Amino acid sequence: MRPDGPAQLRRLLRVSPQRWLLAATAVIAAVGTSILVGVTGGGLPPLVLAIVGALAVTATARPDTHTALVVVGVVVWQWLVVTDDPTGPVVVATALGLLVFHTTIALMAAAPVTATFGTDLLLRWLARAAVVGGATVATWALVLLMETRRADGNALLTFAGFVVALIFVVMLLARASASRSTR
Repeated sequence: MRPDGPAQLRRLLRVSPQRWLLAATAVIAAVGTSILVGVTGGGLPPLVLAIVGALAVTATARPDTHTALVVVGVVVWQWLVVTDDPTGPVVVATALGLLVFHTTIALMAAAPVTATFGTDLLLRWLARAAVVGGATVATWALVLLMETRRADGNALLTFAGFVVALIFVVMLLARASASRSTR
């Protein structure tokens, strides 16, 4: 049975203000990333933008479904179709925009719509997202460096660079968890 109008209005009024802010962040991240890809790629089809926007709103309403995956898939497809430079700075901005969208949706899926997250939890999620964002930028810089040197590919050197980056991330996470446990 479908709820009537007043029941839906009461349900919307129970949504926490923080949840509205998270939903707005997710929608702005997805739509903004799609706009960035479209503008830098030479064209922004309104249909793609409408699809991304509608799916992003749907994903924020039901973050525990696979709709967010479809949003990411549409934006990645859009990037693959319109982007000629796979190592340009747009790839980093696109990846970071999708990171913000994904992280926000994952956080929203962790609690009911009436919940308000504490500052400590939000800071932990933000720190984890910052580590992923930093690793994304570092990986892009490594790829850009290898491309500008015009050096022949060296799988061992690339693997070693990724291992060093992974060790760095693990050390940061261990240090962060050790500092939390001493508080």
